[in-house]
Amino acid sequence: AHAGELEEYNVNSSRIYGVRVIRDSRVGIAYSEAADSAALRSMVEQALLNATFARPDANEGIAAEALTLATDDAILCPPDDTSTEAKIDAALSIERELTARDKVQNVPYNGVEDVTRARSTSSRPTACRRIARAVCAGLSPTRC
Repeated sequence: AHAGELEEYNVNSSRIYGVRVIRDSRVGIAYSEAADSAALRSMVEQALLNATFARPDANEGIAAEALTLATDDAILCPPDDTSTEAKIDAALSIERELTARDKVQNVPYNGVEDVTRARSTSSRPTACRRIARAVCAGLSPTRC
């Protein structure tokens, strides 16, 4: 939002892959945004290299496949029926309210963000987290 109008509307979808390895009681972690074979192979190699720099920990291990860990998605990843238009209206409303304050000169940073993250320990998701936030920051020549 800028000056009461929608300045930019952006929808992004991305996946980030991560791997956690344990070698000689040392943990290594690495990530990749690419899913091609070469990138995933490089990610595993990087995780193995990273493990060489970790301190050994005899308590590190990988849980048996039969063990299932899961989160309560109703709490951590609730469904959101809010329309895109309502989210845009919220950003514009927040900007209007902040701009109306006496000492606010400009509102250059504002918007609405909705992020959902899923995690898995195998081929099935075991945890999900949703983060939704509205951000608005005003500039003032003096302290408010």
